[in-house]
Amino acid sequence: MKSWTAILALAACLLAPVATPAPADTGWTDTVKLAVLAYRPKPETEARWRPLTDYLSGAVPGHRFELLALTYAELEAAIATRRVDFVFTQPSHYVLIAQRMGLSSPLATLIDRAGERPVSAFGGVLFTRADRRDIAHLTDVRGKRLATGTMASLGGYQAQALALLEAGVRVPEQISLTVTGPPHDRAVMEVLEGRADVGMVRSGVIEAMAAEGKLDPARLKILNRQDLPDFPFAVSTRLYPEWPLSAMPHVRDDLARATAAALMSLPLDSPAARAMSIHGFTIPADYRPVEALMRTLRAPPFDATPDFTAGDIWQRYHWLIVGLIVAGAVILLLVVALLTVNRRLRQGERLRGTVLEALAEGVVMQDASGRVVTANGAAARILGLTPEQMRGRDSLDPGWSAIHENGEDFPDDTHPATVTLRTGEPCRDVVMGLRKPDGEVTWIAINTAPLRHSGEREPYAVVASFIDISARKRMDAELANVRQQVLDITQSIPVAVYRYRLDANGRPQLLYIGNRVESLFGITAAEALRDPARLFERIHPDDFEAFRAADLAAWRSGAPFVHELRYFGANGETRWLHLESVPRAMADGSRVYNGFMQDITAQKQAAAALAESDLRFRQFADSSDLVFWLRTDDQMLYISKAYESVWGRSCQSLYENPASFLDSVHPDDLDRVRAAFAAVRAEGVDFDQEYRIVRADGSIRWIHARSHAVPGIDGSGRRWAGNAEDITETKQVELALREKTADLERSNADLEQFAYAISHDMRQPLRMVSGHLQLLERALGDRLEGDERANLQYAVDGARRMDAMIQSLLDYSRVGRGTDPKAWLDSREPLDEALDFLAPAIAEHHAEVAVTGDWPRLHASRDELTRLFQNLIGNAIKYHEPDARPRARVDSTIVGRVWRVVVSDNGIGIDPAQIGRLFQFYSRLQSRARFDGTGMGLALSRRIVEHHHGRIRAESAGAGHGSTFTFEIPLPDPADGGADHADHEYPASTTPSPQGAPA
Repeated sequence: MKSWTAILALAACLLAPVATPAPADTGWTDTVKLAVLAYRPKPETEARWRPLTDYLSGAVPGHRFELLALTYAELEAAIATRRVDFVFTQPSHYVLIAQRMGLSSPLATLIDRAGERPVSAFGGVLFTRADRRDIAHLTDVRGKRLATGTMASLGGYQAQALALLEAGVRVPEQISLTVTGPPHDRAVMEVLEGRADVGMVRSGVIEAMAAEGKLDPARLKILNRQDLPDFPFAVSTRLYPEWPLSAMPHVRDDLARATAAALMSLPLDSPAARAMSIHGFTIPADYRPVEALMRTLRAPPFDATPDFTAGDIWQRYHWLIVGLIVAGAVILLLVVALLTVNRRLRQGERLRGTVLEALAEGVVMQDASGRVVTANGAAARILGLTPEQMRGRDSLDPGWSAIHENGEDFPDDTHPATVTLRTGEPCRDVVMGLRKPDGEVTWIAINTAPLRHSGEREPYAVVASFIDISARKRMDAELANVRQQVLDITQSIPVAVYRYRLDANGRPQLLYIGNRVESLFGITAAEALRDPARLFERIHPDDFEAFRAADLAAWRSGAPFVHELRYFGANGETRWLHLESVPRAMADGSRVYNGFMQDITAQKQAAAALAESDLRFRQFADSSDLVFWLRTDDQMLYISKAYESVWGRSCQSLYENPASFLDSVHPDDLDRVRAAFAAVRAEGVDFDQEYRIVRADGSIRWIHARSHAVPGIDGSGRRWAGNAEDITETKQVELALREKTADLERSNADLEQFAYAISHDMRQPLRMVSGHLQLLERALGDRLEGDERANLQYAVDGARRMDAMIQSLLDYSRVGRGTDPKAWLDSREPLDEALDFLAPAIAEHHAEVAVTGDWPRLHASRDELTRLFQNLIGNAIKYHEPDARPRARVDSTIVGRVWRVVVSDNGIGIDPAQIGRLFQFYSRLQSRARFDGTGMGLALSRRIVEHHHGRIRAESAGAGHGSTFTFEIPLPDPADGGADHADHEYPASTTPSPQGAPA
C-alpha cells in the first residue's frame, strides 16, 4: 500500500501545473510551457520562437520556459486539458479560444519587423495572376475559384472574407473555395499553377517568398490594394493588431506580471529580437475589431443563430401565435391533469437524475438491443458527446473507435455492455480506449451490471459505469518513459552510476550499480550487487587506506564524497578511477549516496603528457636566443629568460606589468609601436614590428617582434603567442648594403649617361669622316686604281660599320630612357608594326611568317616591343641558307600571369656551345663576309626584355637545324594601374652580361 502511495505522490508532482512554485531552499527551476501557433511548418516555428523562451528563461528568475509549436487543433486540445501556461496565437484564434475556453486578457502585443521598421499590425491580401484581365475588382471574384491556407486564419481568410462581404460577395457561398492547409505559400502556388483564380494570404507572405527567391512578384496582381504610407507590405484589407500573448487562468498573477514585464523589456536590437526578426512587444492592443469581424462573418464561436426579439416573433407569426394560444389553453387543462397524476413519478425521476448528475463516474443505461437510453453529465464529459448525441447509439457503433491497451481494435462483440446483455453476467474493470476524431485517445475503466424484471433471467437493460483513467494512463506512460530515460542515460554515459546506503553505524549496503561497472572492473552489475566486496578488492593496495580515510571523513561530515585512486581494470592493468557521490540524509539516521565512477586514465595520461610537453617547451625556449612569450590582454603568462639578456630587464617586471616593455622603446619608434600594440588589443590583428630599444646601460638595439592570436583553453582567441629577436647586426648589414646599392645605382646611372653621350657625340665626327671620304671618292673618280680604290673603299665601309655600331650602342642606352613610356596596349599591335617594317625583307627573301596563339593586353613600351619583334623575326629571315626559303613562326601563350612568346625558324642554326655568347655586346657568330651586322641585335633584345622584368633564352640543335628564341614577360594586374612590382620580376637572364654593361 505504501508503494502505491509513493507512486501516486510522484505522479502528482510530475503532473502538477508547471507554474507551481518550488520550495525556496531546493534551487529548483519551474518549467513554464509557452504554446505558439504553428501556421508555418513546426521546425520553422520552433527555430524562430526558440530565442523567445530562451530570453524569458533568463529574464524571469526561477522559471525555465519551454516552447511548444502546435497546430490549431493541437493548441486547442492543449488549452482544454491545461497542458500549457501561456498562449501565443493569431488574433482571431485568440478570440475563439478566449470565448470557448477562457484565457486572460492579452499580456502584450507583438511588434513585428520589416527590415528595420517596426510593424504592429497586419492585414489580408487578395491576389491573382498578373495576366488575368477578367479579375480587377473585388466584385470580379464572384463565382471564381479561391485558395486559402485555412479558414481559421485572420490574415489568410477572415479579413478578405469581410472585405468581399462588404463589396457584396458572400464567402464561401458565392465562390468555390480550396483549403490547401498551411503554410500560406501553398495558396500562392495554387494561383500560379492555375488551380485557383484568386489567392488569399497574410500580408508580408508575398514579400517574404520574393526575398527567399521562391516568387517573382511581377507575376501577381494585388486586388483592392490599400494605400497605407507607413505600412511596408501590399495589403487588400483594413489592418488588425498583431499577435497577442496571453496567460491561462491557472497561471499565478505574479508570474503573469513578471512575464509581461520581461516581454516589454525585450531590447529592440537584442540578439533574441534579431533572431526572431521582431521589433519587440508593446502594451496589449485593442482586439475588439477582430471580435467584430468574427461576429459579422458569424465565425466560431459566433456561428450560433442570433436571437429573435419578441417583436420579431409577433410580426412574423402573430396568426400562428393566436392559434397556439387557443390550442395551448386546451392542452393546459390536460397537462394539469397529467401533472397531478405524474407528480410523484417526476419526484422519483428527479431524485434519480440528481443522484446520477452528482456522480463523478459516467453512467449509461442501454436497452436490450444495446442502444443508449440515458446518460448522465459525467458520461457526456468523459466521452466528449452530449447526452443527445449518445442517445440511440449502441455498443457496436463503429464511431466509438474503441481500442485495447496494446493499440489493437476492440472487437465489438467483446464490449462489456454487449457481454453482459449476452451472458447476463456483470463485467469488472475493463480498460478501453476511445479514439476521438482529432486522434486523441480517452481511456476509461468500465463496470457493467444487468437489469432484469422480476422473475426473468434475460436482462432488459444494462447499466455501465466508467471513470476517465486517461490521466492515470498518461502518468503511467510518463513514469515508464522517465524510468526508461534514466536507464538509457545510465547505460549510455561513460560512467558507472551507483547508489548505496550507510546506516547510522556506517555499515554500507550497495543498492544499485549501472552496467558500466563491467567495462571498468570486469564484474557484472549483478555480481557486484551480490558481493560488493569484489569491487573493493580491485582498489590498488597503495591507495586503499587513503580511500578508506576519505570515505570515513565524508561520512562523519555529511559532505559530498570526491576521491581519485588507482585500481586494477578488467584486463588486470593499473588504471585511474574518479569517484563522486552526494549524500541524502534519511529519517532513520542513515544516508543514501547517489554517485558515479569514471575511468580517468586517459585524462591522467594527458595531464602527464601536457606537463612533459610544457617542460620540454620551457627547456627549449630558455636555451634559445629568441625571446618567446604568451600573454592575454592584461596578463603575461610566460616570458623566456632570453628577454633579460636582450632587453637588459628582468622577466619579473613583465609578469608584474606586461605593458612595461613600452618603457624601453626608443622615443622615435614609440608612437608606431604603441599604435600597433593598441590595434592588436582592439582588432585582434597580428603584431609584426621592427623597432629600437634603449637598454638600461644606454645602448641601442634593434628588435624584430611578432605575435599572433592563439586559442585559449575555452577556444577563444584572446591570448597572443609571440617571439622577438635581436636584429641589430642584421640592421647594420642592411644599412651597409643600402649604402653600397646606392653607390652602385649612382655609378650605373653615370655609365648609362656616359654611354648615351659618347654614342651620340661620336656620330658627328664620324659622319664628317664618312662624308669627306665619299666626296674624295667622287672627286678622284677614275683616277683611283688598284689598291688606292680598295683602300678608299675599306675606309668608307669601316666608317659606315662604325656608325652602325655607334647607332646600336645609342639604341641600347636609350632603352627605358628615350623610348615610349609604358602604357596599356594590345600585344599584337607592336608585332604587326614590326612586320610592316620587315615587309620589304620578307618580300625580298620570299619569307613566310606564321603568327599563332593568344595575345594579351599588357603594360609595356610600344616601340621597345616593336624593336624586339623586329630583331627576332629579322634574324629568322636574315640567317638562312641561300637555297632555303626562310620560314618563321611566332607563337604567343599565357601561362599563369606570364606572357610567353616563342620565335622559331628554319635558319642556319647555332652551335650549342656558342649560345652563351649570343646576348653579349657586338657578339658575332658568323663572318661579315657571309652575313652583315653589328652583333648588337640580341644584346638590345635582352635589354628590352629585362626592362620589362622578363627573361630571354635561345635554343638550337646545331648548324642547319634552325633556332628558337623564347622570351617571357610577367603580366601585372590591371587593378594595379600597370605599375611594375618586384614580385613580378624574374631573376636576371642566365646569359652573362657583356663587359662594361650596366648591372
